[in-house]
Amino acid sequence: MARKIFPFIPALLFFSIILLFSGCEKNKVNPVGSDLFNKSMGLVMPPLTIAVHDTVYTSNAPTGKSQYLYAGVIDKRKAYSLFRFTGLPDSVTVDTAIFTINVKKFIGNYPGGLLPDAYILNYKFDEETFTWQDFSDLNPVDAKINIEPYPSQNDSIISFTIPPEIVQTWADTNSAEQNYGFAITYDVPDTGFIAEIYSQNYNSYDYVSPHMVLKTHMGDSLYTYNVTPFDVSVIEPEQDNNDNTHFIIDNSSGTRSILFFNVDSIPEDATINSAVLTFYVDTTYTFPSVSDTFMLRIFNVTDDSWPIPDVPYDSSTSLTKYAYSANDSLTANITSIVQSWTSGSSVNGGVLLMGYWEGIDISRKKFFNDKSEPLKRPFVKIFYTIPPKR
Repeated sequence: MARKIFPFIPALLFFSIILLFSGCEKNKVNPVGSDLFNKSMGLVMPPLTIAVHDTVYTSNAPTGKSQYLYAGVIDKRKAYSLFRFTGLPDSVTVDTAIFTINVKKFIGNYPGGLLPDAYILNYKFDEETFTWQDFSDLNPVDAKINIEPYPSQNDSIISFTIPPEIVQTWADTNSAEQNYGFAITYDVPDTGFIAEIYSQNYNSYDYVSPHMVLKTHMGDSLYTYNVTPFDVSVIEPEQDNNDNTHFIIDNSSGTRSILFFNVDSIPEDATINSAVLTFYVDTTYTFPSVSDTFMLRIFNVTDDSWPIPDVPYDSSTSLTKYAYSANDSLTANITSIVQSWTSGSSVNGGVLLMGYWEGIDISRKKFFNDKSEPLKRPFVKIFYTIPPKR
């Protein structure tokens, strides 16, 4: 039986080749009969590589819910921690006021054994919304306070006494506008250090948040009170006026970046098979430490007019990426986002990059932009298919 069928195989191959090349004659643009594939499956287009343009802006992201406070100066960036007390006891005389903070770590060249510098505030801050811009505009720091170390203080638990007459003023004017509290920082050189301090928002069973112990008396009776403050930290943004080769993401100041690329050349009815965003990390710079891993999130921007500082984005499109110290590039699969742009289901406002720990820590990262050296510029590579011809 096999011997009878075998002579028909060459004939079958011959007619298949004739059919394939007849397709070529109908459409010279698609060689070797690819027009037949196009009519039934769609045409896979050559990959499209698109340059990315960026804009950097500072959002209104507050730091009031941060788990940490910061005080000091490093890389020409100054940080203050602000404290304000309510519910202070009235009708008593304040004899001693002991304030305590717990330090998670010192970032930079901390020499050890230093007390922070403390200053009276002349403005009632809102711990939920207060930012460095508010601090800069209002200049709430007033006279320096003469504080003294308390015997139990060390480099991880810092305790100091506040002059009782200052706290007495706060207690006597507890409901008045003069009860503004105080701020601490470290007045050190620009290349100094910053203390990372546990705040009231730190989630722990350990009692590590800032607090003040008041020893008071009323007549012959002695009273001790433990008072917790409202707190917030403000950190000076880095000045990047002369840096036009990077885009920046900064957790401490809420600095975000938008990356935009034009996809108008892709037909509206195209199917996006793959869209990968690639951008390059400046491995020589991560604040406060080059060796730190930086986490960021990517979102689809939903308004192409970019109403800075409150640029809207679709939180359901979140992608999380990790910039490790040893890696010089990051890639992100944004296929579904690009598909929504080309189909018209959402506007092309670009993608928003923001720090994962925005408002929680002070980490900061630089990435190369479209004005850097050519091999370091961000780009998007897109593979897509157009519908079959009818």
